[in-house]
Amino acid sequence: MKINLKEPLRRIYYRTKDFIFKKEVLNIYSNKFIPTLDISKTYDKLEIRQCFKEDSHLILAVGDNISVEKLNSRLKRNDSCFVALLDGIPVHFSWVSFDLMRISEISYEHKLRKNEAFIYHCFTCPEFRGKGIYPFVLSYIAGLLRKNGTKNILISAIKRNESSCRGILKAGFAQDTFIFYLRLLGIKFYHKMQNSLIECK
Repeated sequence: MKINLKEPLRRIYYRTKDFIFKKEVLNIYSNKFIPTLDISKTYDKLEIRQCFKEDSHLILAVGDNISVEKLNSRLKRNDSCFVALLDGIPVHFSWVSFDLMRISEISYEHKLRKNEAFIYHCFTCPEFRGKGIYPFVLSYIAGLLRKNGTKNILISAIKRNESSCRGILKAGFAQDTFIFYLRLLGIKFYHKMQNSLIECK
Protein backbone atom coordinates (compact mmCIF):
# COMPACT_ATOMS: atom_id res chain seq x y z
CA MET A 1 0.00 0.00 0.00
CA LYS A 2 1.46 3.32 -1.10
CA ILE A 3 1.34 6.10 1.48
CA ASN A 4 1.04 9.65 0.19
CA LEU A 5 3.02 11.94 2.48
CA LYS A 6 2.82 15.01 0.25
CA GLU A 7 -0.24 16.62 1.88
CA PRO A 8 0.76 15.97 5.55
CA LEU A 9 4.27 17.30 4.86
CA ARG A 10 2.80 20.33 3.12
CA ARG A 11 0.63 21.11 6.18
CA ILE A 12 3.61 20.72 8.53
CA TYR A 13 5.69 23.04 6.35
CA TYR A 14 3.12 25.85 6.29
CA ARG A 15 2.30 25.55 10.00
CA THR A 16 5.98 25.74 10.86
CA LYS A 17 6.50 28.65 8.46
CA ASP A 18 3.53 30.56 9.94
CA PHE A 19 4.77 29.88 13.47
CA ILE A 20 8.19 31.33 12.68
CA PHE A 21 6.94 34.35 10.75
CA LYS A 22 3.57 35.53 9.50
CA LYS A 23 2.16 38.95 8.76
CA GLU A 24 -1.29 40.05 7.62
CA VAL A 25 -3.30 43.24 7.24
CA LEU A 26 -6.93 42.80 8.24
CA ASN A 27 -9.71 45.18 7.26
CA ILE A 28 -12.71 45.52 9.59
CA TYR A 29 -15.86 46.96 8.04
CA SER A 30 -18.97 48.39 9.69
CA ASN A 31 -22.51 48.83 8.40
CA LYS A 32 -24.32 51.65 10.17
CA PHE A 33 -27.02 52.25 7.58
CA ILE A 34 -29.90 50.06 6.39
CA PRO A 35 -28.77 48.59 3.03
CA THR A 36 -30.68 49.55 -0.09
CA LEU A 37 -29.80 46.52 -2.22
CA ASP A 38 -32.82 44.52 -3.33
CA ILE A 39 -31.98 40.86 -3.91
CA SER A 40 -35.34 40.19 -5.57
CA LYS A 41 -34.33 42.35 -8.56
CA THR A 42 -31.29 40.20 -9.22
CA TYR A 43 -32.28 36.72 -8.07
CA ASP A 44 -35.99 36.00 -8.27
CA LYS A 45 -35.47 32.51 -6.90
CA LEU A 46 -32.84 33.29 -4.24
CA GLU A 47 -34.12 32.35 -0.78
CA ILE A 48 -32.21 33.22 2.39
CA ARG A 49 -32.89 31.30 5.60
CA GLN A 50 -31.57 32.03 9.07
CA CYS A 51 -30.75 28.78 10.86
CA PHE A 52 -30.60 28.67 14.66
CA LYS A 53 -30.37 24.91 14.96
CA GLU A 54 -29.04 21.90 13.11
CA ASP A 55 -31.45 21.17 10.27
CA SER A 56 -31.33 19.74 6.77
CA HIS A 57 -30.69 23.09 5.04
CA LEU A 58 -27.81 23.95 7.35
CA ILE A 59 -26.21 20.50 7.11
CA LEU A 60 -26.48 20.51 3.32
CA ALA A 61 -25.11 24.05 3.05
CA VAL A 62 -22.02 23.70 5.24
CA GLY A 63 -21.16 20.23 3.93
CA ASP A 64 -17.54 19.36 4.67
CA ASN A 65 -16.56 22.98 5.35
CA ILE A 66 -17.26 22.67 9.09
CA SER A 67 -16.81 19.70 11.40
CA VAL A 68 -19.79 18.46 13.39
CA GLU A 69 -18.07 19.51 16.62
CA LYS A 70 -17.47 23.06 15.39
CA LEU A 71 -21.03 23.30 14.06
CA ASN A 72 -22.52 22.27 17.40
CA SER A 73 -20.16 24.60 19.27
CA ARG A 74 -21.32 27.59 17.21
CA LEU A 75 -24.99 26.79 17.69
CA LYS A 76 -24.53 26.30 21.45
CA ARG A 77 -23.12 29.79 21.83
CA ASN A 78 -26.17 31.11 19.92
CA ASP A 79 -24.42 31.96 16.65
CA SER A 80 -26.76 31.67 13.69
CA CYS A 81 -26.14 30.76 10.06
CA PHE A 82 -27.72 32.39 7.02
CA VAL A 83 -28.10 29.93 4.15
CA ALA A 84 -28.80 31.13 0.60
CA LEU A 85 -30.75 28.75 -1.62
CA LEU A 86 -31.03 29.16 -5.38
CA ASP A 87 -33.78 27.00 -6.84
CA GLY A 88 -33.63 25.05 -3.57
CA ILE A 89 -29.88 24.40 -3.85
CA PRO A 90 -27.58 25.81 -1.12
CA VAL A 91 -25.11 28.18 -2.80
CA HIS A 92 -23.82 30.28 0.11
CA PHE A 93 -23.64 30.47 3.89
CA SER A 94 -22.58 33.19 6.34
CA TRP A 95 -22.32 32.92 10.13
CA VAL A 96 -23.25 35.64 12.63
CA SER A 97 -22.04 36.04 16.21
CA PHE A 98 -23.60 38.31 18.83
CA ASP A 99 -20.99 37.60 21.50
CA LEU A 100 -17.43 37.63 20.19
CA MET A 101 -15.58 38.80 17.12
CA ARG A 102 -13.42 35.78 16.33
CA ILE A 103 -10.97 36.19 13.46
CA SER A 104 -9.17 32.90 12.91
CA GLU A 105 -6.79 34.25 10.25
CA ILE A 106 -4.97 36.33 12.87
CA SER A 107 -6.00 34.45 16.04
CA TYR A 108 -7.86 37.53 17.28
CA GLU A 109 -10.86 37.80 19.63
CA HIS A 110 -12.80 40.87 20.70
CA LYS A 111 -15.89 41.09 22.91
CA LEU A 112 -18.82 42.61 21.06
CA ARG A 113 -20.80 45.40 22.67
CA LYS A 114 -24.53 45.29 23.21
CA ASN A 115 -26.48 45.60 19.94
CA GLU A 116 -23.44 44.61 17.87
CA ALA A 117 -23.07 41.60 15.56
CA PHE A 118 -20.16 40.11 13.66
CA ILE A 119 -20.55 38.32 10.31
CA TYR A 120 -17.90 35.65 9.74
CA HIS A 121 -17.02 32.45 7.82
CA CYS A 122 -18.77 33.38 4.59
CA PHE A 123 -18.60 30.80 1.82
CA THR A 124 -20.00 30.72 -1.72
CA CYS A 125 -19.91 27.51 -3.75
CA PRO A 126 -17.19 27.87 -6.41
CA GLU A 127 -19.57 27.46 -9.36
CA PHE A 128 -21.71 30.38 -8.11
CA ARG A 129 -18.92 32.85 -7.39
CA GLY A 130 -18.66 36.09 -9.32
CA LYS A 131 -22.44 36.37 -9.66
CA GLY A 132 -23.01 38.94 -6.89
CA ILE A 133 -24.56 36.50 -4.41
CA TYR A 134 -22.11 37.31 -1.61
CA PRO A 135 -22.84 41.09 -1.36
CA PHE A 136 -26.58 40.52 -1.66
CA VAL A 137 -26.56 38.02 1.21
CA LEU A 138 -24.51 40.43 3.34
CA SER A 139 -26.94 43.21 2.51
CA TYR A 140 -29.88 41.02 3.49
CA ILE A 141 -28.26 40.01 6.78
CA ALA A 142 -27.38 43.60 7.71
CA GLY A 143 -30.87 44.84 6.89
CA LEU A 144 -32.56 42.09 8.92
CA LEU A 145 -30.27 42.56 11.93
CA ARG A 146 -30.83 46.31 11.97
CA LYS A 147 -34.61 45.83 11.82
CA ASN A 148 -34.26 43.54 14.84
CA GLY A 149 -32.41 46.18 16.85
CA THR A 150 -28.74 45.59 16.03
CA LYS A 151 -27.12 48.99 15.66
CA ASN A 152 -23.70 48.03 14.35
CA ILE A 153 -22.83 45.08 12.10
CA LEU A 154 -19.16 44.20 11.62
CA ILE A 155 -17.34 42.00 9.15
CA SER A 156 -13.65 41.46 8.40
CA ALA A 157 -11.48 40.41 5.47
CA ILE A 158 -7.79 39.95 4.88
CA LYS A 159 -6.64 42.90 2.75
CA ARG A 160 -5.08 40.69 0.06
CA ASN A 161 -8.46 38.97 -0.47
CA GLU A 162 -9.54 41.62 -2.94
CA SER A 163 -12.72 39.89 -4.16
CA SER A 164 -14.06 39.57 -0.62
CA CYS A 165 -13.23 43.22 0.14
CA ARG A 166 -15.06 44.35 -3.02
CA GLY A 167 -18.12 42.28 -2.12
CA ILE A 168 -18.24 43.75 1.40
CA LEU A 169 -18.05 47.32 0.09
CA LYS A 170 -20.73 46.58 -2.51
CA ALA A 171 -23.03 45.35 0.27
CA GLY A 172 -23.00 48.79 1.91
CA PHE A 173 -20.22 48.37 4.47
CA ALA A 174 -17.54 51.00 5.09
CA GLN A 175 -13.99 50.39 6.29
CA ASP A 176 -13.72 51.07 10.01
CA THR A 177 -10.39 49.71 11.28
CA PHE A 178 -7.11 48.23 10.08
CA ILE A 179 -5.35 45.59 12.16
CA PHE A 180 -1.73 44.85 11.36
CA TYR A 181 -0.82 41.37 12.58
CA LEU A 182 2.65 39.93 13.06
CA ARG A 183 3.64 36.56 14.50
CA LEU A 184 7.32 36.05 15.19
CA LEU A 185 8.47 32.77 16.75
CA GLY A 186 4.97 32.22 18.12
CA ILE A 187 4.65 35.68 19.70
CA LYS A 188 1.69 37.64 18.35
CA PHE A 189 1.62 41.37 17.83
CA TYR A 190 -1.49 43.39 16.93
CA HIS A 191 -1.46 47.03 15.85
CA LYS A 192 -4.79 48.84 15.43
CA MET A 193 -4.80 51.89 13.20
CA GLN A 194 -7.85 53.27 14.95
CA ASN A 195 -6.24 53.81 18.34
CA SER A 196 -2.58 53.10 17.53
CA LEU A 197 -2.27 50.60 20.36
CA ILE A 198 -0.08 47.53 20.15
CA GLU A 199 -1.23 44.48 22.07
CA CYS A 200 0.96 41.46 22.66
CA LYS A 201 -0.53 38.04 23.39
